[in-house]
Amino acid sequence: MAKNGPTFCKCWRSKLETRPGCTEVDGFVDPDMIANNFAGYFSGIYAPNIDQRAAALYNEYLVRRENYFGYPFPSDSIFDTEIVSKVMLDLNCGKAPDINGLTAEHLLRSHPILPIILSKLFQLIMLHKSVPTGFDYSYIVSLPKSMTAFQRP
Repeated sequence: MAKNGPTFCKCWRSKLETRPGCTEVDGFVDPDMIANNFAGYFSGIYAPNIDQRAAALYNEYLVRRENYFGYPFPSDSIFDTEIVSKVMLDLNCGKAPDINGLTAEHLLRSHPILPIILSKLFQLIMLHKSVPTGFDYSYIVSLPKSMTAFQRP
């Protein structure tokens, strides 16, 4: 009456039953042959359909790359994703929201792409040397203290 059936069955299976592992893939049993077969299959799938068009696109890429210089930022003023992520993770929860109602919790629980977007935004702000007008808005909430705090004994 006091026996636990599911626990017994689980113990029985772990001791006496063995499940067959995968020992063959497309007729290959050697792990190196399986890996080579896998690599050959996927390299064939991602090969270009038309070699001439692939060569033309590659040449176009090379021509465009010659004129590309990257972002005109000095190395000390780059907002990379790692810095933005670290600052976001260091925010203290439970603080007052901003003027739009956003809190640190919103940033911490947002989509993982947000630090990437914010780093791009900060880079553009530095590039154009202009801060969006919405960043200037703030408000102060005065908290009245109780009258007993102002009374002297």
